[in-house]
Amino acid sequence: NNNDNNKKGNNNNSNSNKTIPMPLQHRHRSKTVSALTAKFHRTRVGRVVSSRVDAWAFLMLTVCFCGDMYINYKHSDFDLHFEQTHRQYLAGIVGMLVLASLLGALLVYRVYQNNEFRINAAVLCGCLTLAVFVAACGYVLHWLTDSVIILSLCIYMPLVVCMATWCYRQWIDNDYHVLTPSRHRNPPFARFCPTFLKLGFPPQDYAMLLFLTVMPLAVVSMGYTMARSTERAWIAWAIVTFLIVLPTSILPIVEWFNTFEISFTMKLLSAIGSLTLFAFCALMYLLQVVPKSINR
Repeated sequence: NNNDNNKKGNNNNSNSNKTIPMPLQHRHRSKTVSALTAKFHRTRVGRVVSSRVDAWAFLMLTVCFCGDMYINYKHSDFDLHFEQTHRQYLAGIVGMLVLASLLGALLVYRVYQNNEFRINAAVLCGCLTLAVFVAACGYVLHWLTDSVIILSLCIYMPLVVCMATWCYRQWIDNDYHVLTPSRHRNPPFARFCPTFLKLGFPPQDYAMLLFLTVMPLAVVSMGYTMARSTERAWIAWAIVTFLIVLPTSILPIVEWFNTFEISFTMKLLSAIGSLTLFAFCALMYLLQVVPKSINR
């Protein structure tokens, strides 16, 4: 009787250790993609990445592309208001290049997201390819329109956006702090300046500080280049002000609704955004109001 009970117990244990078989449609494939809901399943790993935004964004871009092609086909001789020497084909070229750039950026971001927000060879190659493509589009549009503003935006903005995306993700991983906690330094909980000079910080902290230094310099350099090459310098500085005020206004809101605390980062970003807006208003006063009053 004891032997029979032991056999029954072993059989029960073996049955409990058996895994439930997977459905037939997921048994012999490692991943499936649903185009309507943009769900990406990896059955072997057991990880699911789901997003409905990508599918609707792709659908909207496709509709805009088809509408743009239809308008160019039906009204190919319609003159543009902002340029009398070009025909409607220019709007079609601009629309196609913008749509291709947006689809490329969406694809690179999906690869970056599926890689658990880590930079690998595929993400790096995708970013470089997208930056080169956008720069080439800028040269084509500059050849068609002689606009230095478009050329400067196409050269500078892909690199700035890539650096800003990486910094934003690193900022979230650090619990809405610019640098990693001091316990991750070598040695831990040491002073800031000596540890920083002795390369005791994690590598991502040095990359974060480098990107935070390069991005404002790139934006200001872009604005200076556009202002020197156009008669309406206020347009260039308005673009620069928008690029600085937008993140410095949104990031404190994001941090507040996730931590419900007022930190030093929120105060610093708010001060930078306010000073930038005040400097832009003062510059517009000097460029627009003062010359007119002097002429009068």
